[in-house]
Amino acid sequence: MTTNRRQFLKRRAEWPDTYDAVSNVVGGMFNDHNHEDDVLQWIYDSFEFDKALGETGYEDGNTPAPNYTEFDGTSQVGDDHSGYLDHLSDEIVYHMEHVGSYVR
Repeated sequence: MTTNRRQFLKRRAEWPDTYDAVSNVVGGMFNDHNHEDDVLQWIYDSFEFDKALGETGYEDGNTPAPNYTEFDGTSQVGDDHSGYLDHLSDEIVYHMEHVGSYVR
């Protein structure tokens, strides 16, 4: 089996469980992702053979759960994996305080 085929099957098997967990277990899920996060790129590409949700956001072809909201923090965080709290803390706290306004 090719690597691409394995990755496809792995994502296909993971997605329903993830969707159900987000939809049915949490009140709201927020993903502040960063396309330039070098740490996530290195770890996930090297060991998981996949992209991290925190790097790319939800993948094309997948429909996010209705209570999943994501924000692209790339312009604020850059390649500083440790910089989320330094650069996005106000946004993160705001999202946590206003979960009800994001959940569809």
